[in-house]
Amino acid sequence: MSLTSLTGLARTTAPETTATQETAAGKTDGMKQTRTVANPFEGMALSDSQKEQLKQLDEKQKADRKAQAQESKQKMLEMRAERRAKRQAARKAYLDEVKAIIGTENYVAFLENIYVNGGGHSGQKASAAHRKHKANGDRKGHRTRHSHIRTHKAATANAAANSTAASNS
Repeated sequence: MSLTSLTGLARTTAPETTATQETAAGKTDGMKQTRTVANPFEGMALSDSQKEQLKQLDEKQKADRKAQAQESKQKMLEMRAERRAKRQAARKAYLDEVKAIIGTENYVAFLENIYVNGGGHSGQKASAAHRKHKANGDRKGHRTRHSHIRTHKAATANAAANSTAASNS
């Protein structure tokens, strides 16, 4: 983490001030969530020149962080577009190979089946997992700690009943 708003901190020279309430933007406001920021310049008698230099350093650091964040965002967007293009190319190559194998007439029926069935194979694993959770009695499809314990207890009870029935017969 980096220091925030050094200029505001450098201006406070009162020895009784130990912390300043600031928002993420560096301004105090009763409507926004605040956090306590320790003043690293507490108790120092800074000259106006030093305060101005700290202010310039703070502004430079903010500009550098903003530029770095913009650069990171741009890289992320480029990588996302590149991955999307690779996925599309792989899908296209797959469809070309399918067409070469099954022929043009069957390929049209194949594409119709994909469209009617919702686009191919995507979501089948998640759908199967969702059905499994529904079968376990979790109405929202999420397996909680308690549903897992309930399922384990039921399986243990069934195993015990089956072993008892097997030994009795």
